[in-house]
Amino acid sequence: GQFLPLTATYSDLYTATNEQLSSNTYTAQDKQGGVFQCPTGSNARIQFKINQSDLSSVAAGNYQSLLRVVAQGGDNGTERKRSNITVNISIDDIVQLQGMDDLLLGSYSGNGSISATESFCVFRNGAEAYQVTANGNGNNGDFILLNNGAEVPYSVEWNDGSNTSPMSANNTLGQRQNAITDINACNTGSSNASININLLETDLSSTPAGNYLGTLTLMIAPE
Repeated sequence: GQFLPLTATYSDLYTATNEQLSSNTYTAQDKQGGVFQCPTGSNARIQFKINQSDLSSVAAGNYQSLLRVVAQGGDNGTERKRSNITVNISIDDIVQLQGMDDLLLGSYSGNGSISATESFCVFRNGAEAYQVTANGNGNNGDFILLNNGAEVPYSVEWNDGSNTSPMSANNTLGQRQNAITDINACNTGSSNASININLLETDLSSTPAGNYLGTLTLMIAPE
């Protein structure tokens, strides 16, 4: 199974000093203790840390670690007391779409169809499968561009890097693959998916002149 690296830092609250803990190794410096049952309050703290880069690259799930902390001291320096600490963290199933920009389709000259492609990055933590749903701004989410009541339809295709599939409004396209599992790759501009927008000549040739605008909403979900 997958695991998350964990670091632990011991803070001596009396001396305001910190020391990172290592497995099966006592601290390099003696720590200031307190009287029995610590009537004046806590005198130490252990802080656990997981790096963001590690959090973003593991699969969703519940991660747990059981740690045994041993303190050695007393009058002769050999007394030992042990305590167990359980550390839990729950990682949500996260999927993101990054790097998508507006599409400018240009002008229609009176001949041919118009097509455009936009590439972007799909991320999912620890897994490559996802699903996507697309909605336009027409009735029932239809894919249309509008201008003062006039409209022109367009079609949408999704390319996950392996296959290109047509999309229909409000219907989920499942079994998409190749999501990037390292968010840092998306942050540096990588792309692993794209959409193709197509306007047919038969629709364009019968559409009144003007500037046509539309909004396409994409919803990504884990699968």
